Amino acid sequence: MDKVPPDLLQGSAKNLASCVWKRKMNYYSHHIGDFNSGTKNFTRLERWIYRDMIELYYDSEKPLPGDFDVLCDELGISSSEEQAAVSRILRRKFDLVDGEYQHLRCGAEICAYQRAVEKARENGKKGGRPAKKETQQEPKETQPVILANQTLTGLKANHFPLPNNQEPKEKVKTTVPPSGETAEVFAYWQQKMGHPQAKLDAKRSKAISGRLKDGYTVGELCGAIDGCLLSPHHMGQNETRTVYDDIELICRDGPRVDKFIKLARQGGTQNQLQAYLDDMDAWAATK
Repeated sequence: MDKVPPDLLQGSAKNLASCVWKRKMNYYSHHIGDFNSGTKNFTRLERWIYRDMIELYYDSEKPLPGDFDVLCDELGISSSEEQAAVSRILRRKFDLVDGEYQHLRCGAEICAYQRAVEKARENGKKGGRPAKKETQQEPKETQPVILANQTLTGLKANHFPLPNNQEPKEKVKTTVPPSGETAEVFAYWQQKMGHPQAKLDAKRSKAISGRLKDGYTVGELCGAIDGCLLSPHHMGQNETRTVYDDIELICRDGPRVDKFIKLARQGGTQNQLQAYLDDMDAWAATK
């Protein structure tokens, strides 16, 4: 819910432009903890108006109008006290980009929703989700025989030694089928980092889903990805010229996500960046 630098919002706007706005969004997740922590310095009037502004953003599925009078009219704001509150909220929580007030969190949530709608539409064109295959069962007349022989089979299991000349099974890297919020974060990372062919394996899926279970939202994890992009160290400007941009690294644990989000919100300022690079150098020395 915090204010985000304009350069990040412009990147978010490009992503939003790729979404298809055809279906009305009539639901959004309201995270009470995020809202309370992001509005702890607000008055009751400002909290109420800020909630209305967010709902207008989601309902229209686009940034708020840059014309202050038009915005107040759409919010039903008329008194000078309420107009002053709107002005303060815009300064704290929104950024004016290309004549519109943009909000990164709202934009990311809308984009994720539209991607899910588009995916469902594509599945519908293919006839819906494939039906689950029924498990083949033994004929009923053979089941009593199988059950009766289970004890005998257990007793004879180790009667003869098994040959030890079998070839070892090759370990296969598990690929997890993309689904839900995990897939949304992974798709955002693929696009931002330029890895369209990357696969969502079990390790990456575990890292993303683990942070989502910790309470981080899709928008916050997307913000952490943006923060990684702002770190020269992770983008290859280091002694080994190695790029550290994998989504598993970004989402490995909560403190790491927090640092990337903070870096994104501060727009890569020199002091914050240097502190973060020092921390990463110390971490790399232990590997």
